[in-house]
Amino acid sequence: MLFTMIAGPLSYLAASLDRPLQDARLVHADRLMGFDWRAYLAWINAHPALHGPLRLAYDTLLPQLAAAILLLGLTGRRHQLRILVWSVIASAVVSIAVSAIWPAVGGYAHFNLHAAAYSGIQPSDAWTHVPDFLGVRDGTLRTLALDRMQGIIAFPSFHAALGIIFAWAYWQSPWTRWPGLAIEAALLLSTPVDGAHYLSDVVAGCLLAFASIGIAERALLTGRSRPTAALAPATR
Repeated sequence: MLFTMIAGPLSYLAASLDRPLQDARLVHADRLMGFDWRAYLAWINAHPALHGPLRLAYDTLLPQLAAAILLLGLTGRRHQLRILVWSVIASAVVSIAVSAIWPAVGGYAHFNLHAAAYSGIQPSDAWTHVPDFLGVRDGTLRTLALDRMQGIIAFPSFHAALGIIFAWAYWQSPWTRWPGLAIEAALLLSTPVDGAHYLSDVVAGCLLAFASIGIAERALLTGRSRPTAALAPATR
């Protein structure tokens, strides 16, 4: 909880560096992967019944964090719980640092798409983050309120990173393994539409999560296997 209170303001400070926007490059990266962000939005808009479950998965990010912590803690998986916590922290720190260098405003603002372009659905975060993001970049936003802060990191997608980390946590229990995988798959599918993310944001977030889990697991195993030096009485 303490870290989340620190990470939010740090993401705003990172954006305040006002580095050149990288949306055009991220769109180009999407095209190289064969992904058209606007075409994907149009397809989801044409299938509003599908968008409902996807948005629900996207909006349950914070409850999922609590659920993953409780699952691992109450089932005695303390080592996995430590990996979860440190993976979340590591992913957030790297996301904030990268976003300071390669900021992006997101698909809706970059393509200047307003509600008429997606009238069949109501994305969770199409434009809500834009005033804060642009305000902190041009200096007009100078007061931060923790209860009204927005997710302004585009690349890599922290939402996608958390989806992978939560899927890993749910996989530790046979009872939550497949339901958790289904929820996180829906979350990843929703991220371009409900989070205004490009596919390149999502891919980078997933890779960041895998790296964070691997590094945290290796570091914690090394710490557990390190012998503790025996204390001996002082001699002269």
